[in-house]
Amino acid sequence: MGALSAFVLTATLAQAQQAPAPTATDTVASPAAPANTPIAPAAAEPGPDWQLIGGIAGLVVGAGAAVMGVYSFVRVNEISDDNDFNTYRSRIPSSRDACDAARAGEQVSTTGQPDPGHVADLCDEGETLQIMQGIALPSSVLFGVVGAVLVGTSDSWCGSSDSAVQVAPWLGPEGGGFGLSARF
Repeated sequence: MGALSAFVLTATLAQAQQAPAPTATDTVASPAAPANTPIAPAAAEPGPDWQLIGGIAGLVVGAGAAVMGVYSFVRVNEISDDNDFNTYRSRIPSSRDACDAARAGEQVSTTGQPDPGHVADLCDEGETLQIMQGIALPSSVLFGVVGAVLVGTSDSWCGSSDSAVQVAPWLGPEGGGFGLSARF
């Protein structure tokens, strides 16, 4: 044992011997035995269930996107069935695009019917609506699924204990994904 360690040990023993023993009249405070009861978590402030609100918002946005997609689908079909558009397209050689000819202002009849400006407007509207279809329909599915999962897993909808809908992601050497299970 080193000299410093021996000095510390001797000083500690000397202090322990100098302390008077407690008498019967002295009260000695002993620490209370710890209780075996679990400590309850602090009560959460009641507030809005943001998961439920987000889920409902996702369902509403998904429904709106579905309406836009269906509208654009119906309107594109109406444009392709338009009498002026079909008449103009029938008078253009099949090797050329009728929309390009209409945008160039090419007349296909001596009477001026159908008007190439009107046909060009129909072409522009149809192209815009096709882009909207390509965005709105997949977005409606995505927002609808995310909204349904958020609503199904929210505490307000299915309780705070065991969720009725569970999402389980996985990742492996061959890829990853997620599983969705529901309890009825």
